[in-house]
Amino acid sequence: MNNLKILLSQTNSLLNNYEKLAKITGENFNIFSVMGMESNEVKTHSAIIGELLNPKGSHGLDEVPLKLFIEQITSGLNNVENPIDLNSKFSLDTKNSHSIVEEHAGIINEDKTEGGRIDIVIKDKANKAILIENKIYAGEQENQLLRYNNKYPDAPILFLTLNGNPPSSVGEKMTLNETYFLISYKKDIIEWLEKCLKEAVKFPMLREVIQQYIYLLKKLTHQTTNNQMAAEIKEIIKANYLAAKEIHNNFNKVKQEVLESFWNDLERELKNDGKIKNEGWEVKTDTFSFQNQFRYLLIYSKAATDKCYFYFRYNINTFETLCGIIINREINLDNIKEFTGKEINEILGLDNLKSAKNSVIYSSMSYANFNNDGEILKMLSVEEKKKLINEYSEKILEYVFNNEHLFKKISDYLNSDEFKQKFEKHSANN
Repeated sequence: MNNLKILLSQTNSLLNNYEKLAKITGENFNIFSVMGMESNEVKTHSAIIGELLNPKGSHGLDEVPLKLFIEQITSGLNNVENPIDLNSKFSLDTKNSHSIVEEHAGIINEDKTEGGRIDIVIKDKANKAILIENKIYAGEQENQLLRYNNKYPDAPILFLTLNGNPPSSVGEKMTLNETYFLISYKKDIIEWLEKCLKEAVKFPMLREVIQQYIYLLKKLTHQTTNNQMAAEIKEIIKANYLAAKEIHNNFNKVKQEVLESFWNDLERELKNDGKIKNEGWEVKTDTFSFQNQFRYLLIYSKAATDKCYFYFRYNINTFETLCGIIINREINLDNIKEFTGKEINEILGLDNLKSAKNSVIYSSMSYANFNNDGEILKMLSVEEKKKLINEYSEKILEYVFNNEHLFKKISDYLNSDEFKQKFEKHSANN
């Protein structure tokens, strides 16, 4: 126990000293954080990466960043078992290449095998290309990589995430390390940017932007931005190895407890809301777990109309809240095409709204990002936690009451004789 206290005390003292130094040097000022654009995939991450990869870009480094990028990717992939010729696969005429951010690949067809927007496309005059699918926190679309592969069948697709996570589904046609490849911000992009930084030594404004972007990516991937501080912390850990191991073993458990406490308190706050009580809404939650694909589910229902629910699902893997109206699982619509969310949208004239599987409507709520250590710290403060719960509950209540008319329309249809007859007929045939 004494070793644990010593380790924490020494580390905390070191952090305080470097925090004071960061204030003096202005290191804490990050233009992307100030503008609230830390996790904006298109306007921040794809825009910066796409511009640097463009030999005709405004950076002034010509084809150098693109060459460094290809070298970074191929050298990293050489460390994995790979039957293909990487140099040939990633070969481009870099001098005569250009990049496109958000390239329109056509309208998405009915079976979702064609169309969409490709985050970054780099291609040369011979139309040889490299594609990048950029994922910070957003979830994947159906058949997304397959659609891009159908548009550019010979081009390698780089699936870029914070930590190099694989896509959730790719289909039989797509093969890892042949048609698509995994790269990460944590390693590949940061290492590439550090190489670009050296090349930008004579371009002070570019150098500072790249440096700030590296700081941002290290923040998003939970890496120390100060190399000297990191070295000193490593020495402290070596001197207190067993104590550090014990802290490491319990860190995720503590984070889970903090998040679970937040959602439990949020549930109580919502249950006690006067308007929710008066209008007969219920609030239900599932079990919070780091193992259950990192999801937490918050559901609203009305006892008299429980064939559908409002739901709020926070995914700690993608750090986004999805909200919408979902059909009760007990109806079991999975194999009945007429009763998918999409079909009900069309029947009710809601076809301009997003739908997926049994979700009749859904959207993402860009509010809290609980991957951010600052948000976790707020939950450890009684006052800050209370404020966060109030703000989050207001967002949820606003969504519920703004979409209550859609809920009623969907619920009435699910309780109608027309639906019952169709459902009974299909149930008998299946």
